[in-house]
Amino acid sequence: MIFRGLIQSVVERWRMITFSVFGASLSGAVIFTAALFGIIHLGAGLAVATGAIVLALVAGELRRRSGSLLPAVIVHALFNVGDAFWPRT
Repeated sequence: MIFRGLIQSVVERWRMITFSVFGASLSGAVIFTAALFGIIHLGAGLAVATGAIVLALVAGELRRRSGSLLPAVIVHALFNVGDAFWPRT
């Protein structure tokens, strides 16, 4: 909620440009917030941080398009449930 609810909302006010990433249109606010989210997960390793960035891009875009935190919260919860069952090596 801090990243999508607070940080993304504040950064969106900066009117950052929109980028096309793999055919998807993402706002600069979504990309900036996803990068921060990935950075805070770096302590768990590069693979975890990369997964966090992907999750944050999806959740951030869902929040931007819907105007609600609920879709982002649901996606994050599903990601965490999936991670709990992912085999560890």
